[in-house]
Amino acid sequence: MTKVRIFADSISDIPQEWMTKYHIGIVPLYIVFEGQSYLDRIEMDTHEMYRRVEDQASCRKLQLPHPPILSKLSAQLLKMGKTYCLSVCLLSYHPLIRMH
Repeated sequence: MTKVRIFADSISDIPQEWMTKYHIGIVPLYIVFEGQSYLDRIEMDTHEMYRRVEDQASCRKLQLPHPPILSKLSAQLLKMGKTYCLSVCLLSYHPLIRMH
């Protein structure tokens, strides 16, 4: 059994087929529109996010997950027997979102 788990941020748009085949986990980012934060793919789906990006082009940004979310993820990995984590983050390269 491998002790490595691969993760990507939710904005990386990795196909579901790859996520299933390679056991890739997703770390949800916060998407912020007009001061309101939403967890990507949990509190707001992709279609709604793109709709809002088109409607509110100047009022969007991303935030990394809060530390408690990352701590919970780490605890889950340890319970699964995983001792290493490879994180693939494409956050800064997404064409529709700008970082603040």
